[in-house]
Amino acid sequence: MSNTSVVLNHLDSELEITIRIPLQPFIKLLESKIEPPKQQVAEDAILCAKEACSFLKISSSTLQCWKKAGKLKYVNRGSRHFFKKSSLEEFNIEKRLNGVNY
Repeated sequence: MSNTSVVLNHLDSELEITIRIPLQPFIKLLESKIEPPKQQVAEDAILCAKEACSFLKISSSTLQCWKKAGKLKYVNRGSRHFFKKSSLEEFNIEKRLNGVNY
């Protein structure tokens, strides 16, 4: 097998078929199908409650319970509560290390 083509061999009883296929069209096809990495939220980003639920993979009621119990740190902006992504990541890591299921 070379860098420029692939040789496919197929043995069917006494008939041997060899097909040479250039790789470049396949490489271009694969590159067109591969999506660029999605832009991720910055480390110190502030997340709203909906984004925090999505990040932690929990329901909004669970988020409210954890918030009231003091398990999650949050920031008040007016009447709304926001969460630092870095704090949520720390919470997730601590939860996994301690083997705690809330």
